[in-house]
Amino acid sequence: MIIIAVEFLSPIHLIAQQRQPWEEYLQQLSETEDFESVSWEDYYDFLSDLTTHPMNINTATREDLEQLPFLTAQQVEDILAYLYQYGEMRTINELAMIGSLDYPQRKLLEYFVYAGHIEDKQFPSFRKIMQYGHHEVTANINIPFYRRKGDSSIYRGYPYKHGIRYNFRFSDLVRFGIMGAQDAGEPFFADCNRWGYDYYSFYLQIQKLGKLKNLTLGRYHLQFGAGLIMNNSFGLGKIIALTNLGHTTHAIHVHSSRSEANYLQGATATVEPLHNLNITGFLSYRNIDASFNQDDQSIKAIIKTGYHRTSKEILQKQNATESLVGGNINYFWNGFHIGTTGFLTGFNHPYHPGRNALYQHFMPYGQRFWNASIDYGYVNHSLTLQGETATNNRHGIATLDMVSWQINNSLSLLALYRFYSHKYYSFFSNSFSEGGNIQDEKGLYTGINWRPIPHLSLMEYTDIVYFIWPKYGASKVGSHAFDQFFSASYQLQKWNFDVRYRIKWREKDNQKKTKLVYENIQRCRIAVKYQDTIWYSCTSLNINHYQKESNSTTGYMVSESLRWNYKQLQSAIILGYFHTPDYHTRIYTFEPGMLYDMGFNNYYGRGIRYALYLHTNIGKSVTLTTKIGTTDYFDRAQISSSYQQINHSSKTDMEMQIRWRF
Repeated sequence: MIIIAVEFLSPIHLIAQQRQPWEEYLQQLSETEDFESVSWEDYYDFLSDLTTHPMNINTATREDLEQLPFLTAQQVEDILAYLYQYGEMRTINELAMIGSLDYPQRKLLEYFVYAGHIEDKQFPSFRKIMQYGHHEVTANINIPFYRRKGDSSIYRGYPYKHGIRYNFRFSDLVRFGIMGAQDAGEPFFADCNRWGYDYYSFYLQIQKLGKLKNLTLGRYHLQFGAGLIMNNSFGLGKIIALTNLGHTTHAIHVHSSRSEANYLQGATATVEPLHNLNITGFLSYRNIDASFNQDDQSIKAIIKTGYHRTSKEILQKQNATESLVGGNINYFWNGFHIGTTGFLTGFNHPYHPGRNALYQHFMPYGQRFWNASIDYGYVNHSLTLQGETATNNRHGIATLDMVSWQINNSLSLLALYRFYSHKYYSFFSNSFSEGGNIQDEKGLYTGINWRPIPHLSLMEYTDIVYFIWPKYGASKVGSHAFDQFFSASYQLQKWNFDVRYRIKWREKDNQKKTKLVYENIQRCRIAVKYQDTIWYSCTSLNINHYQKESNSTTGYMVSESLRWNYKQLQSAIILGYFHTPDYHTRIYTFEPGMLYDMGFNNYYGRGIRYALYLHTNIGKSVTLTTKIGTTDYFDRAQISSSYQQINHSSKTDMEMQIRWRF
């Protein structure tokens, strides 16, 4: 839990102000989570969009509130119960009347919701929507001050990354948008991209139209239950689970990010024929990138990078199709909920991934697949029980069950058990796991979130995992993993002191691959922060340690982030020195960046990082953001490898973004 000291801001005023507090929340999660196991890009894009267009808490549904990653199931129910009992909130300060919300959560929540008046319960006319709707156009470009090896002749486009997006909103009822994006090296208005950008996304969403709760056309994401069969959005990390006590959700998001993977394309709709009974249907048909086996008739792998820079990558662009049809039914009653989800999916070519290694033996194989699940739960003022049990066409079983106990406003406990059969799989699953996939894993996770005194927050979790079948890097049957995390955060007026420590043991093959030995990874972060209405400073030390057999390495990074806010100008200076011997001790950091564009970097080797960030308002409707950053390495004469190789020891990038709201 993070402590945030900010003044009360109206929704419009919020847009013009710095976004650091909620970004710090994401930063603290990312620096101690497994970065590769969480869809941070979709996560960041969703939260960026929500802060830019906060929801009216007086019209928010259960599904709306469940999308906020820091709220527990009990807190969602408490907010809805307050609105039912007392009517609409006149001011967001009424959140203080909800006992289960502590001060940091209330201040964080103010970045995503506002208390607006409910003018008319009837759906507005088309004329009113067009007259009072809000338009937003955002354009961005990334300019590298260096050349990659592929830029000379291999890449088919120029080295600039850029994009543009248009979004129209009317309250939380209507949303329409289209975006185009281009990665560096991809052709623009040339070759395979004769219509301009390499990637486009489009969507139309209508909500709360009588019994039609949601209609989404175009590209979208779905989340049902605990995500065992359907969650192609952001997942449930271990620290996020402890923060929100593992709440599950039923949600439909539009796909507005640059990510070219994990979205659905077609139509989905949710209707409420009876009170608290929701029925959702979805249909998707989309082209995907794939590599083929030597017979050129079967798919070897589904490619999710989204890169189309070289002739080979262009040949793999959208050369296969994926179809999906299914539905969900869920019912809420007096704290209980139960739901069921099922779908069929298929490809226009058989999916035949390689099965040469033992860990690949139970990968999905075929052309048509199905998945089905039941999710269930109960929530009252202190106890939450939730879970999901799923199966597939191979009759593999996956189940995730959790119980959380809110003893009081200062202490909560969480226990989570999961069992994922080695025969189970789903192409659209994304849930709590250690191995990265919802397959071949059995584990018990326990956590505690405690505020012993008003200004001190403590968190701890322990996760014990067992893998039945061989895994990548662990060729023997029956490997184990152990993961433990501890954090302490203390707030003293404008100062915050934060310490986080995580240690992981996981069995891997020894050098001779004759037996399993433990791989040990330790991460520690110490941060001191100061914040007032004008200045913000964060001094941090990250230390990573890796050990396996006789190989032992330690890396660290010291960094300083200094931010200044005055009237229409926000600025930041980032300085950091890193010294990490290898990739095992790499360090992830977060930097302020462009809206909708993820600002995560990872560093290994020895060098310095420095960047300057500027954000200003031009009039009432235009904002301009600029960032220029340099990474200078001391231990190498070239950066990266293959076509991405830079024949220099440093690289500098400049990012620019302009946003026009009217």
